[in-house]
Amino acid sequence: EVFEKQQTISLSEAGQRYCEAALQVDDLFDPKNPWARFVVNAIKAKELFTKEKDYIVRSDEVLIVDEFSGRVMDGRRWGDGLHQAIEAKESCPVQPETEVIAQITYQSLFSRFRKLSSMSGTALTEADELASIYNLPVLAVPPVLPAQRVDVPSSVFKTVRGKSNAALNSMMEMHRAERPVLVGTTSVEASEVFSEKLTSLGVRHEVLNAKPETAQRESEIIAQAGRKGAVTISTNMAGRGTDILLGGNPSFMAKLWLRQALAAAAGISIPPPADGFYPTEPSAEAKARAQLAIDAFVQSEPLGGECGPEQALLGLDAALAAAASNAPIVEGGIEDFAREAFELLVDEFEAVLGPEKEEVMLAGGLHVIGTNLHDSRRIDDQLRGRAGRQGDPGSTQFFLSLEDRVFRLFGGDKVKGLLDF
Repeated sequence: EVFEKQQTISLSEAGQRYCEAALQVDDLFDPKNPWARFVVNAIKAKELFTKEKDYIVRSDEVLIVDEFSGRVMDGRRWGDGLHQAIEAKESCPVQPETEVIAQITYQSLFSRFRKLSSMSGTALTEADELASIYNLPVLAVPPVLPAQRVDVPSSVFKTVRGKSNAALNSMMEMHRAERPVLVGTTSVEASEVFSEKLTSLGVRHEVLNAKPETAQRESEIIAQAGRKGAVTISTNMAGRGTDILLGGNPSFMAKLWLRQALAAAAGISIPPPADGFYPTEPSAEAKARAQLAIDAFVQSEPLGGECGPEQALLGLDAALAAAASNAPIVEGGIEDFAREAFELLVDEFEAVLGPEKEEVMLAGGLHVIGTNLHDSRRIDDQLRGRAGRQGDPGSTQFFLSLEDRVFRLFGGDKVKGLLDF
């Protein structure tokens, strides 16, 4: 029997006898030949862990996807043989089992510090827990500007198909109104299903999930997610800490344009942004200033010695980071030339994106569509918080189904009755 809520399974007597017969052993739980752990892990891997949701497969390697952030957890592996079972399920090379030398809970770790403090936009909902476990009060800091976000009541449908169709109709409605739309999903698979539907409708959009081909473009995708009519489908990667600027992000666009120009001149291969990413073609003056930075970079130390493209790219990124900051720089150096080009590019891109931002704000700002409730309310609140930031207008709405995991696990017999109705 599979207990999805507890993420455990239990072998029945008949199941145990079947496995013993298949494996030709007398007892699955024999300490000298313990097959039970392998059987339980195999069933867990099959029934409780889903590809493109709990993990992805990259280069014959099973990589865990963090359920809270939607990002790949490099170097992390499930213990007790579970990771090996999933590798066998996906026909990947089975790696040696990891050994846990020591472990500690978060509560025990934090209790070792005399002083604790933190900031979060969703801490108030967990004030009781923070007070009881860590003896920490939660203080609410009022916003500088009044919130203008409108949270539309959630729409609940009987089936996933009905929910998906309604969410798709909402995307199309907002897209026709030229409002930017952020669609939040809880799995890589769900994000790609919506992407396929939008592609069939001829709607240009971006997808952000844990797959490497999209994850490496995260900053680029977020930089244009607030532009007029933009549609962005994302897993939890676009949740906590993501700032989507209405009208687009001219600073990031200027930095990326300079990075492309410098890399190309230095013979460093980096993937170009999507077509139409830049709001306008840089002027001759901006290109001339960029050329000064290019000349300085080509003659600079990172390229003057014997170093590979990775080291040269690190030097390029360090120079651009300094140019795009307010830090003091050496006059006449690459950072100086890059800063002049960067500031001019920002002004030129801002001249186009500024009026576009006004149009987006008049249309209602960013609209966030949620397609599932998470087990933790904080994750849903963080998704809603992408809209209406810093006093900007915005709206959110969740489209749900009684077949969704959260209703299936926590709804009980009442939800089952509604599904059978």
